[in-house]
Amino acid sequence: MKYKSYKSSNEFIPLDWQFADMVVRRCDDDDDLRLLAAMALCAIRNSHSCLDLAAWSSRPTDSEDYLPSPLLPEDWLTVAKRHPSAISQDASSSTPLILDAKHKLLYLNRYRRYEESIANAIRSRIASSKSNESFSQQLIDHVRFTCRYFTKPFEEDLQQQAVATAVTSDFTIITGGPGTGKTTVLTVILALELQRNPQCQITLCAPTGKAAARMKESIARELAMDGSLAITNDAIRQSLAALTPQTLHAVLGISPETGIAYRNRQNLLETELVVIDECSMSSLELVHQLLEALPPTARLILLGDQNQLASVESGVVFAELCDCPSLRPHVCRLTENHRSKTNKPLCDFVNQMILENQDQLSETMEGMVQDLYNSQDGNQFQTIRLRHDQKRHEALKLALKDLLETISTESIDFHRWNAPKSVEDAFAYSLQFKILCAVREGDYGILTINSLMRDLLNMEGPYPDGLPLLVTQNDPVTGLRNGDVGICFQGKVHFPVADGPKPFRDFAPVQLPPHEDAFAMTIHKSQGSDYPVVLMVLPSHDNPIMTRELVYTGITRTKKAFFLIAEPDDTILKTAILRKTQRWSGLKYLL
Repeated sequence: MKYKSYKSSNEFIPLDWQFADMVVRRCDDDDDLRLLAAMALCAIRNSHSCLDLAAWSSRPTDSEDYLPSPLLPEDWLTVAKRHPSAISQDASSSTPLILDAKHKLLYLNRYRRYEESIANAIRSRIASSKSNESFSQQLIDHVRFTCRYFTKPFEEDLQQQAVATAVTSDFTIITGGPGTGKTTVLTVILALELQRNPQCQITLCAPTGKAAARMKESIARELAMDGSLAITNDAIRQSLAALTPQTLHAVLGISPETGIAYRNRQNLLETELVVIDECSMSSLELVHQLLEALPPTARLILLGDQNQLASVESGVVFAELCDCPSLRPHVCRLTENHRSKTNKPLCDFVNQMILENQDQLSETMEGMVQDLYNSQDGNQFQTIRLRHDQKRHEALKLALKDLLETISTESIDFHRWNAPKSVEDAFAYSLQFKILCAVREGDYGILTINSLMRDLLNMEGPYPDGLPLLVTQNDPVTGLRNGDVGICFQGKVHFPVADGPKPFRDFAPVQLPPHEDAFAMTIHKSQGSDYPVVLMVLPSHDNPIMTRELVYTGITRTKKAFFLIAEPDDTILKTAILRKTQRWSGLKYLL
């Protein structure tokens, strides 16, 4: 083979070459085509939607895992064009690879079809959006009295503007960080929709069971707050309370064995309005499957935080849609953090990190990190220094012990975590404080931290009282979902119930699906959650997963106080903030 060094490179795996051999069998044997096909599948494995030939050719090659490109992007285009039986420029063809020659992108066939399907569905809804100006003005006058936050003039209030956009458009994106009022805005939108049409068929969904459950809890919390929403119509309040968010998989009836959706273009959903929460966690394929199953007249609202971590699978659909120039009139950005506005250091750091461009960040990085390390604002934003006269394991345990003492209060005494008086008491500890790690393994991974916390709190045995557990796999038998957190108490594991005759469901440990201790969880797993006190632990060595989005997601899980443990050398933190997630896609060009 012409490119033997690539075949032995850690960048590729055997599956890449098996796929490449299949592609080459469709035409004359060509090692250039074989490498090109392997590159295309490798890009998908790395969560890209396609292979960007220009980006691949210019990627850093200072590691033995990344060899320089043997051809220029224009040469790769020539290779692709001389094999029409394997690579077509028409996504409707049956060739395994599809080429977008204009933008130098190479797709696996179905991923190009995913992007085209999403673009077509969004374009059709934008074209059919007909703003009703008289209704908009009536809406604006009405909305000011429906929410506790809507006290400003309409022109100065992004939340009011988001509501007005959503009820007068067939396609709307609402993006904002934690605490910016996305749920408040959504509840107002739904109330107005039900006021306009009490029989409106509304579908609420989210990528995960945990996110779907939090969506329902958030709406219920809004309805329960005295004076938060001036919805006096009992029928509307009851209809809002009865809405039950589901996972996207459940809404579409996706088979866990085959991945095939029961709802599709031939079997459309029966709905008039669909809302996807935590949309940043939705993969390219999942968004495609949902839009394929929507009736042409169904309206769509996407909610999320474009600065959060992207989907584990291929694509970065939500962030890309938020930044698409042609969609600007349909994108509503909420920027004021109502939840953490008293924590100025946190808000300032987060805003500087996400609002400045790469060049500005490079120039201000030193000052940003120094301000972070020096900040001592009421224990709200602190860096914990590990002692160097001890081994890392011992230093970390001591830091955790000191932190528990620092954040203990009369109502939440963390020294009593292992002796809760009730299930509610046990839950209070886990809901008050969470440790977030970037990685699972290593000195600063969740496995080590969870073990240290067990030792520190003297929790012995497999299921001691007060131990928080995280479910790691959906289970149709118990109804527990990946991401659910339960608490051990008196020999059973208790999980909260949002609406039911009892506040908790309890299970014997033997009934549980796969699970793990949850004093600490990965930052990925924490998406959609928030806690009064958060400790974020960064690894001791650089890792490709350390990105600006990861740091942002970890910091913004806190509602009140944030603590950071990192090596004294702040290189890891600086590198992560400057490393913005890059995923190759052509969706922006299609739109």
